[in-house]
Amino acid sequence: MGNEGLAFCETERQRQLCSERYKRNLRSLTAKIEAIGARPMLGGLYPNQSYSQEHHATLLQVERDIIAWGYPVFQWLPVLDDGKGHWKEGLWADFGHPNTEGHARMADVVDLDLFRAPASSSNL
Repeated sequence: MGNEGLAFCETERQRQLCSERYKRNLRSLTAKIEAIGARPMLGGLYPNQSYSQEHHATLLQVERDIIAWGYPVFQWLPVLDDGKGHWKEGLWADFGHPNTEGHARMADVVDLDLFRAPASSSNL
C-alpha cells in the first residue's frame, strides 16, 4: 500500500480511507479480470521502512480482507515483514522496495501450480 500513500497517513481516518480506496480499486480490477473469463491472482502486501505500528495494523487488516475474497493471494508479509511493518534485515533496496534477495523470497511464495492449464484444456 506504499503506492497508495499509506506511510503518509497520520490519522486512523486517513489510514481507513487509504485502505478502502486500495480495496475498492483492487475489487474493480478483479471484476475486470473475471469479466474476460480469467481468474484473478493477487500479489500480497509488503513492508515499508516508513510504516508505524498503526500502518502495520492497517496492512495486516487489508491483507486479511483480500484473502477473504477467495482469490489466490501471494502472501509476502510472512517472508518479508519483521513483525513491525518493516523489511526483514537484508531484504530491502530502499524504504519501499525489495532488493534481489527480497524479490527472490517473494518469488518463492508464488505457487506455480496456479498457472498450469487444466488437463481438459490441452490442445493435444
